[in-house]
Amino acid sequence: MATNSHTGIIAAIIVAGLLIAAAIVYSSRGVKPSPEATDPFTAVKAAVIAQLSDPDSATFRNLREWVKGVPHLGYCGEVNAKNRLGGYVGYRTFLVSENKDRKPEVLYDPQVIGACK
Repeated sequence: MATNSHTGIIAAIIVAGLLIAAAIVYSSRGVKPSPEATDPFTAVKAAVIAQLSDPDSATFRNLREWVKGVPHLGYCGEVNAKNRLGGYVGYRTFLVSENKDRKPEVLYDPQVIGACK
């Protein structure tokens, strides 16, 4: 009978260990950071991409806050993407800011863009 009680305890320890291991594996898969948490420029890129004829071809560089430390004023950057003929147009400077409806507005106006440089 002593052997049966030890077998039961060993089986309970093994089951408890498996449950703990399963809980650890399950919990590590359940929580993923949002794209906004890993890349603060996700919304900026989305606003620019929405205006492109070939969104999948877009490459960005020099993304930054328009006024350092004040992100709600806007973001500057450069984008290169393919046109309707399939050729890359070269990097264009842009400014993304909120319009009066608090929606992102993409500006390519040279006078405004001068502030981004």
